[in-house]
Amino acid sequence: MLINWRSVVEYSLTCLSANMSSLHPRTVNALIMNVVIKGKRRKERLYPVLVVENDLQQWLITRSALAKCFPEVEPIWKNHPSQTLAYLKTASMDDRTSPRLIFLNPFAPTQQDGWALMIQLKSDSYLRKIPIIVLSHSEEPEDIFRAYALGAASCITKPSSYTKLVEKFYTLKRYWWNTVSLPFATTTSV
Repeated sequence: MLINWRSVVEYSLTCLSANMSSLHPRTVNALIMNVVIKGKRRKERLYPVLVVENDLQQWLITRSALAKCFPEVEPIWKNHPSQTLAYLKTASMDDRTSPRLIFLNPFAPTQQDGWALMIQLKSDSYLRKIPIIVLSHSEEPEDIFRAYALGAASCITKPSSYTKLVEKFYTLKRYWWNTVSLPFATTTSV
């Protein structure tokens, strides 16, 4: 009997997004790594995209959606502002390693830390060039207003299902990857 592993992963992620405790994170991580991400890797250079998310399960869901919608990117996970700043300090030494986009959960690990990180990123003359896309469960108008006031390029509310997240990421790709010109782009199309 042939098993369609892609369907297994998508089903698992749907279950995971519906009930976060239904699957062990290591199980989901192993499925994603072995089926979705490794299977889609290309030989050409992958472009870094930074995901700042403190929740492991949310990171796994986001990484899977990025792998499905953006096979040309290498998602990089940082779960704390100090890790994020250390990574960006190193990555900013070379335009080829600087992330093309930053997905930021402003509540990672706390609301004060996330917003403070955004302020730090936008106050740095080099890092302010990288578009920040706020990716949060919050639908509060105050949070959305604050994100834009602090310099977010976009603000996306995380949907309740994996399928809807993938739809949002495809839309996001059409705009951020296929329409606009991003900083640090190489001579070939990103």
